[in-house]
Amino acid sequence: MRRGLIYALMLVTLIIGSTVQAASKDDEPLIDVINDGISHSESVYPYEGGLLISNFGSETIEPRKDENKGYILYYRDGQMSMLIPPEGRLHKPTAMLIKDGFLYVCDSDKLKIFAMDDLKAEPRVINFPTDDKVVNDLAISENKLYITVTNTGRIYTLDISNPQDIGSPTLWLDKVPGPNGIAIYNNMAYIVSIPVDYETMTPNNVIYRVKNINNPTAERFVSVPGLYDGAAISEDGKYLYVTDWKTGTVTRINVSNKKSKIIYREDGIGPASLAVFNDKLYVPDLVNSRILILPTR
Repeated sequence: MRRGLIYALMLVTLIIGSTVQAASKDDEPLIDVINDGISHSESVYPYEGGLLISNFGSETIEPRKDENKGYILYYRDGQMSMLIPPEGRLHKPTAMLIKDGFLYVCDSDKLKIFAMDDLKAEPRVINFPTDDKVVNDLAISENKLYITVTNTGRIYTLDISNPQDIGSPTLWLDKVPGPNGIAIYNNMAYIVSIPVDYETMTPNNVIYRVKNINNPTAERFVSVPGLYDGAAISEDGKYLYVTDWKTGTVTRINVSNKKSKIIYREDGIGPASLAVFNDKLYVPDLVNSRILILPTR
């Protein structure tokens, strides 16, 4: 997914270690690291007391077009299991979301839908316009998915109220450059921007807010440019968490006064699509094939 200068960060070695490695005191505020079986993980999603982890399964963070080694892991209580194995059904799985027994997965230029009661079956495929190449992140409000497409700057909605009869995506917003992560809370959306080429940062690659998702108008929320990737909202809606490849950081932003605090910083990481779960932050490090577990404050 990330090109150019970001390639300098890539590791080609699959990191395999113990399921959870406790951090030393010197590593605080890092709580734990998950790296067992992970290969370029881009996104995590809380599920039934555990965590789904999407993986590219490739040697680099940019799988070849003919590679279909993507897979999804399920981590719970210190144990890792395979949910969707690398059998050719996924190419570059990124964001995931489960609703009414169906797993929705962004995968390159498509959205793929797996039935949770029959994960061995071929997924249903939702197609997008041919110039939409990077279907990237997901959020949900009621029965609508919100889907970012980074390379075209489009964000779509998809009605999933009837999973057996899903139509086509509907354009919701196309005024945000390089939309990457999206988070929704109480009809308000936060969208973080990354350059389309993943390196040429502009003054427009900032954090945006849509005050009413039913009447979408994007406004600048935080005007500090970055290579933003993930966005997540605290359970009480008070804080927005974002990741930034430019600074190698995970940052907490108070949505009321916009005051920010860097939760974690590390050179050489690729912090991707994070999640808030059990009062902790789970942050995929796409470059180094691991999940960082951090405090929320």
